[in-house]
Amino acid sequence: MEVLEVGKTYTKTRVFTLEENDDFTKLSQYVGKHHTVPNEDDEYMNQGLLTATLPTWLGGEYNIIMYRMEFNFRRPVYTGDAITAAITVDSAEKKKGRTHYHISFECTKEDGTVVLDGIFLGVPFEE
Repeated sequence: MEVLEVGKTYTKTRVFTLEENDDFTKLSQYVGKHHTVPNEDDEYMNQGLLTATLPTWLGGEYNIIMYRMEFNFRRPVYTGDAITAAITVDSAEKKKGRTHYHISFECTKEDGTVVLDGIFLGVPFEE
């Protein structure tokens, strides 16, 4: 099993599409008008939790079960925006035979605007 490295920052960039936004709307049943009607630039605002799936990529990639997640939604994200998540493993501590990770992240638009940040606490699924 691949192990997360303390001090390392992992990155992932993604552009959410209108189809993904629509699918998330249907799945979550969160149909706020601000997500289903375009703005004056013909853009649709993504749901915050759809954007939040970007930094959670690390947990899936490394098979980490997150037991705490904190999200700070700073700015809206629209379909077509390229968002990069920088996810840093801040620490790893052994407790009762399991490695507990403290992970922080920051998601930014191409112009450097922070749209989302927060922390995760988690353990490997099997250790």
